Amino acid sequence: LLRGTLHFICNSIILKMRIVRNLNNKNHKISNDGTHHTGRGLKTPFLYPNIHGDGLSVILLAEPINMRLGKNYQMFRIPANTTQTKPNSFDTGYYNYYLQTLPLPHEYKQMNVSPDPNYSQDYFHKRMWQNSEQSANASNIPPPSFPTLDQYHFITACDKNPIGRDECVNRTQDHVTYPFFTPDRDWGTACCVTVNLQLSTPNLDQSTTTVLVGISHAKLSKRKPWWFQDLYGRYDDTGFDQYLSRFVAYSQETLEIVARSGYFCLGFASTHGEGDNTLAGRNTQFNLRLFNESFACPVIHFISGFS
Repeated sequence: LLRGTLHFICNSIILKMRIVRNLNNKNHKISNDGTHHTGRGLKTPFLYPNIHGDGLSVILLAEPINMRLGKNYQMFRIPANTTQTKPNSFDTGYYNYYLQTLPLPHEYKQMNVSPDPNYSQDYFHKRMWQNSEQSANASNIPPPSFPTLDQYHFITACDKNPIGRDECVNRTQDHVTYPFFTPDRDWGTACCVTVNLQLSTPNLDQSTTTVLVGISHAKLSKRKPWWFQDLYGRYDDTGFDQYLSRFVAYSQETLEIVARSGYFCLGFASTHGEGDNTLAGRNTQFNLRLFNESFACPVIHFISGFS
């Protein structure tokens, strides 16, 4: 929700939406052209046809925008008078708005969000972004706050590419070794909540600093199974589409990374107590398996599990 208007993010697509309750079964005063798609030739505002019931109108206000910057974007805002980043070239009111394209290293674009929910498609396309992308210096990223197993596992690969595993394994002069997970590269999950931290100075004075805390993730992707590059086949039995998460904290003033946790996963839903999830206790055989160890959590977890 940005300045009174809903923005939906689907992979690299941003959709500017409005959802209206239809009181007394009276439809909102926008009608579609009889089509049931949002492809080329779409006229906006577009009223999606209801599949079940008629209590809500879901309206696309502007043509979908393809950012072509990957996916896993997150939107966040900070008070306009706190940031020390490059000043706005446009007025966004009391807050500066950002689209986070990478959580670690921190890469983002400042957004121009109009207070008018009906601003035109042309405005949305041409004036959405500040010209320059800003990112923190990756060399200054602090280490994880606690160690995890991945820090003790490495890939040994052949520096000559392409070359087969059998051919390269004895050519030790061509071997390169690197961490199992890229140490300073995560993907976005959620950003951000504001946290006020109480700090003690060396003379025991108390001070407060404000940070933005988000969640990032690492994925064992089927499209890029880098662990199969290990010459000794130590990770050949590692499964695809497994996820780990971490907390990342950013300075509200500079938006640079000031802290990050190690990787973690969320456990299975409890089968005890009041208000249990109806799916608790199911599919527990599909648990996370890494480095020849089995963990008491599913292969994928969601931030909604924190609630």
